[in-house]
Amino acid sequence: MSEKLLASKAANGAKRLLSEGEPGRNAGALRATTSTERSKAKRSRDRSGLVPLQIDVDEVAVSEFMILGGWLPCNQADNRKALRKALGSWIAAASSPAAYEESATALRRAFAEAGMVNRA
Repeated sequence: MSEKLLASKAANGAKRLLSEGEPGRNAGALRATTSTERSKAKRSRDRSGLVPLQIDVDEVAVSEFMILGGWLPCNQADNRKALRKALGSWIAAASSPAAYEESATALRRAFAEAGMVNRA
């Protein structure tokens, strides 16, 4: 659990982003991130063209899929941070222009072999 969004019981009802402490000294301890840290992270994502998405998945099934595909080491199956990184890498690779061209070519070939090509 590297990041967790928890509702603050503060009077303003604002949500606070909590993250794990730095490795070594406060490993595993949750600490509130500052607005500066959140802003820097958002600007970094924006510059990279990245968008944070939150989706609900079967953690065991996704971990198995990532391990079988070689995207996640077996000893990292229970590490959510490693799973998030592996899944992000897999999505990036699967959605690359080269991957799209490969799958589109395969689909066109399959349609042609099945006689489903419209030659209008």
